[in-house]
Amino acid sequence: MSILPAIALVAILVFIHEFGHFIVAKLCGVHCTVLSIGYGRRLFGFEYKGTDYRVSLLPFGGYVLMSGADPFGTQEAMDEEIDPQTAFLNTPVWKRILIVIAGPAFNLILPVVTFTMLLMSGEIQPAPVIGMVEWGSPAHNAGLLADDEILQVNGVETPSWEIVYKQIQGLEAGKYGMVIRRNGQQRKVRFRIRKEDSLASSETPLTDFGVHYLRMDTEIGIDDPSSPAGIAGLKTGDEILSVNGTSVTDFPSLAKALNQQTNLLNVVFARDGEEQSVSIQQNHSWKPVGAVEFSGLNVSWGILPATIFLDEVAENVTVDEAGFMSMIGGNEEQSPAYLKGLRSGDRFSKIDGKVIHSWNDVLS
Repeated sequence: MSILPAIALVAILVFIHEFGHFIVAKLCGVHCTVLSIGYGRRLFGFEYKGTDYRVSLLPFGGYVLMSGADPFGTQEAMDEEIDPQTAFLNTPVWKRILIVIAGPAFNLILPVVTFTMLLMSGEIQPAPVIGMVEWGSPAHNAGLLADDEILQVNGVETPSWEIVYKQIQGLEAGKYGMVIRRNGQQRKVRFRIRKEDSLASSETPLTDFGVHYLRMDTEIGIDDPSSPAGIAGLKTGDEILSVNGTSVTDFPSLAKALNQQTNLLNVVFARDGEEQSVSIQQNHSWKPVGAVEFSGLNVSWGILPATIFLDEVAENVTVDEAGFMSMIGGNEEQSPAYLKGLRSGDRFSKIDGKVIHSWNDVLS
């Protein structure tokens, strides 16, 4: 915790503590001469019914002065005449006990009240705007795209991802309806859950349906130097900042910008912390190398998401006595990936004949 939040936290706790003494003293008929936020010299404030409510110079908490609470006569209000009926030391013992324990009691009550208010106000939920769509999923087959906002599922309004989750969860095989907002316009879509894709017992219904609220960043991968992006000089690991003057903050917004252009791109990107710009000319005769299937992405520019590119391929791995790969101990062997020719910057196209669309496909 940094110093300023720590000071603020202690100041709040101290003031609530002193306010507990103050309010209970007032209820018990004890006159309070001062209630101060902070310590030291008085900056400003006002007086009401004999109590000086003030803000003082040092904002480290606060204090309360009760009439007749100082038997040694050192408090700042001793020059005023003390009313024995409202003096702290003249009140019954049980009232003094209440006043004394009120401070720590208010400190205990504070978190209860705070968390109760937070729970009553509800937890902020992300809007049901799709961040990614899995290729070949029911969502993809229904034509859903990244940046679509899910408004209704089966006639039930879905203002948050939690409600989308509840409506998708448990769906049996069949056809269902959905209302989405795309580019500011509402549209109805139909999706089908096949028997083998039934979500009735799924522990991850949104993932199995094929939508994610997480959004990839604008880091790109270039697997063909003869592509329009490759010829322009873009490289794997570059982070796209804007396309034709329009800022892009995530991969869905980048994909939308690429889909809207047909001839020339002016791209601003960051490489190794340095901002650069290039122009990319469309080449309709160029075709991507290998299997390239990404939902909602125009791949004719040669710009792909970096998640399916190899960042690093280790030349060696260590194998322990049990034969498992491990980071410590054992004997070093050349890695199977390196031996078979995989290198940094390669793109996963297929694994065992299955087309790779995302890092989830690689893991599975």
